[in-house]
Amino acid sequence: MKSKNKLFTFSIFVAFFICSAYIIYRGLFGAPVITVYNDSPVILRTIKLSGTGYSKIIPEIKPKESFTFIATVKGEAGIVIDFESPNGHIFRDDLAYMEERDEYGVLLTITNNYEIKIDYEMNKFSLKRIF
Repeated sequence: MKSKNKLFTFSIFVAFFICSAYIIYRGLFGAPVITVYNDSPVILRTIKLSGTGYSKIIPEIKPKESFTFIATVKGEAGIVIDFESPNGHIFRDDLAYMEERDEYGVLLTITNNYEIKIDYEMNKFSLKRIF
């Protein structure tokens, strides 16, 4: 009877280890994560982000808040951003380079004068990649 309990305990341990390894792997090495941070003083609405294999419309981002999503990139892709600001129409199509299985995240900060600052976050763990 004790050997059955030990085998059961070992099986649970192995299953837990495999699940944990999978979660860590997916969290680190899944599809690229894109975060848009609004550092401007106004609510930004209808922010369109796109690239090869993905497209996302963010309804609104309040000042000092952010929106994060997974870009399901096909092959190689860039980031195109398109939105209206109090200073007029903003369109950039040269923001970043990503690949399908990149382990980094991209942080796009919309500054208080509505320029776009780009930062790469290498090996960024994200639960969004897992689920």
